[in-house]
Amino acid sequence: MLFEIENLYKIYGNHSVKTPALQGVSFKVAEGEFLSIMGPSGSGKSTLMHIMSLLDRPTQGKCKFEGKSIDDFDDDELARIRNKKM
Repeated sequence: MLFEIENLYKIYGNHSVKTPALQGVSFKVAEGEFLSIMGPSGSGKSTLMHIMSLLDRPTQGKCKFEGKSIDDFDDDELARIRNKKM
C-alpha cells in the first residue's frame, strides 16, 4: 500500500478551544491508484492533504506511507521523502 490512513484525527486549538478538522478518517491507497477528495468548505480536505503530503502530523491515528508510520520519521527524513518520492 502506498498510503494507509487509520482512524485519523486532527484537532487544532489550545486547551480551552478545540476545533476538530478530521474525525476518524480511514482508507487505503495503492500505488498507481487515483484518489479524489471532495467535500464542502471546512470538511478537512486541506488538512488531510497536508498530512498525506507529510507536511503535518495527525493528532491521533496512523498515517502510513509505503508501510511505515510517518511518526517513525523525523522532519529531515520526511523532507527527503517529499523530495525523492512525491
